[in-house]
Amino acid sequence: MGKKKKGTKPFSQRLADQLKKGERGELAAQAGHEGLAAEQYNQHFDAALKLVDGADPREVIKLSIPFQVAFCILAEQEDDDDQLNDLLAMTTHKQVKKEAKRILHRMRSRGMNVSVSDEGGSSILDRKMETADPDLACHLTPLTSNGSRMIWLARYVHGGVAVYQAEVNDQEGLTEFSGGVIGRSRYRMISKEIMSTEQIPLLDITYSEAKQRLAAAVAKSRAVSKALPEGYLEASSNLPEADKVTIADPRSYFDKSELDKTPELVKNAAGLQDIAEFSDWLPDEETLKALHAKIQEIETSQLTINKQQKIDQVKKALDGAVEDLLGSQERIELYQNRLFEMAAQLFLTDKQDVARQAAAAAWQLETEDFTALQSPFFVRLVMKMFRDPEEIVDQMSEAEKSAPEEPPEESGNLIVPP
Repeated sequence: MGKKKKGTKPFSQRLADQLKKGERGELAAQAGHEGLAAEQYNQHFDAALKLVDGADPREVIKLSIPFQVAFCILAEQEDDDDQLNDLLAMTTHKQVKKEAKRILHRMRSRGMNVSVSDEGGSSILDRKMETADPDLACHLTPLTSNGSRMIWLARYVHGGVAVYQAEVNDQEGLTEFSGGVIGRSRYRMISKEIMSTEQIPLLDITYSEAKQRLAAAVAKSRAVSKALPEGYLEASSNLPEADKVTIADPRSYFDKSELDKTPELVKNAAGLQDIAEFSDWLPDEETLKALHAKIQEIETSQLTINKQQKIDQVKKALDGAVEDLLGSQERIELYQNRLFEMAAQLFLTDKQDVARQAAAAAWQLETEDFTALQSPFFVRLVMKMFRDPEEIVDQMSEAEKSAPEEPPEESGNLIVPP
């Protein structure tokens, strides 16, 4: 190893700094002093950069000595003693072992409850999973109006914690998938950060339920001939099959006859649009585009005589958008199922009052002679995207006043500017 200049950080420390910044820096020129050719340094840097946010020790030990030492330094910054113990047990390089041990002892001296493995001890990869390891909570987000939600899966594996995020859709199946294996300390930090910053309560579910929901989404994707996201099959070894569980029908949480005794639940269901869980509920893009085109047509039409006529036409267009939103029995059933899913989510996250409102709004969709304009919930869903008809027309008038006047048509006479 080359000698460092007096007053400068060791090469591995500077390398750790660059990895944390996500910048290659100018270390390639100095890598020769560490036994690395510039090309080899660049290759290892690219590989290391992919591991910074979730260092899998199996991949770290494939890197050269300076990079392994850099990951020891990064592990200390994250108080990740699991990562250090894995590197200590798995690496074949004495310098990396020495650095990992030194950092572990330093962490212990700071008062951390840190165990230091024997140099020849087994790694997490070779040890049986401790029976004391509890099942990690998985999470489910509320459903959006387009039928999508996120599933967060986590479970202990050899090497740390396997953490994955899957986006599933009720019509397309599995649409997005990402994640990997990270150290336990890093998992605790990320989990704490998510739960403290998430404004919308997440529903805690078991790994078995999360895996079953993921499997159902995969089956849906295959049924509609949609390609599965890259990385899903690669992650299968970290997401083994689990015991089958019964996922309750969302409707089973609510007694329709009981809800019918409280008609104000349907009447007040428009207020659901104001709670965080429904913040992402919007009319579908097709409905919005059609409504926007109709309003533009009203704005440019030469057939209307006065302001009130325009107001009436805008109101008719808005009502038509609500009817288009629920324009077929298939769409009514689709939105009803989504509302029931939301009602169950609210119920299970201790929001029973609004859960009953959502369920009542869902049951209303199958009442005899139902029309879309009878649903306060869906009327508000469209209206929350637009101003009142009077304001829309006023805005049209303001736009007309501010529009530049068109120049007069030439009559053939030469117009001489003053």
